[in-house]
Amino acid sequence: MMAEIDHSRVADAMSAELRVARKEASDLIQKLHLLAQEKIELESKLVPYRLKVDNLEASMKADAAKVENLEKRSADREVLLGKVEKERDVAMDELAKLERKTGELLQSWPRRGTKARRLLKTLLKLVGN
Repeated sequence: MMAEIDHSRVADAMSAELRVARKEASDLIQKLHLLAQEKIELESKLVPYRLKVDNLEASMKADAAKVENLEKRSADREVLLGKVEKERDVAMDELAKLERKTGELLQSWPRRGTKARRLLKTLLKLVGN
């Protein structure tokens, strides 16, 4: 009879342990399910942000290419502007020289007694150079 009582106590203790273990397993499965749902919710919030980041990075690359192209064009235009300004300065110097020579010829024309035709030829020579 004692053996049966001990056996009954052991069986009851094991049964209670088994219930506790099954309850813990059920609780852990429930927690795992809740964590999986939370993970899915967080990922559903995170995915749009990842897409935005990818789009922004693509935009940044495109904008960087545009900026580089604009900087190159700006540098080319500055070089071209420098060339044009140099040509303008040379042309202005030549024009100033021609105006001085023309002024000198016109001033000396009445004194020399040079005829108009000869003065015109001289002016044409100056303009031709």
